[in-house]
Amino acid sequence: MNYIEINGGDKNQKIFTEQIVKWCMSELLPRVRTLDITIDLLNELDGGVDGYQWSGEDNRQHFIEINKNLCYDDFVTAIMHEMVHVKQDYRKDKSPIVDREKEAYAKQEILFERWKNDN
Repeated sequence: MNYIEINGGDKNQKIFTEQIVKWCMSELLPRVRTLDITIDLLNELDGGVDGYQWSGEDNRQHFIEINKNLCYDDFVTAIMHEMVHVKQDYRKDKSPIVDREKEAYAKQEILFERWKNDN
């Protein structure tokens, strides 16, 4: 079973973030059940970005930081963008970072449209 830990934010933000992550998992990695994802909802991130993602010791451990003060659309797409990077790292994608970012930006928009239709 996937393990998701969310730190920071209020109770509603934590619940909402977990819903988005679980939904993204069902869309991006529907058969994977062994991921360990830790998400920190922070007031601001270095460089003024919306989110960061990096892997831990192996391709099953992932860390995400999200700016918790984003508007609804930006908050949701930031999580979706970072979840695309989780998928890439889980699958050990060795593409150049520019290609990985291009995919993440394209997929975040597709995922967001599906999310709006599903919710």
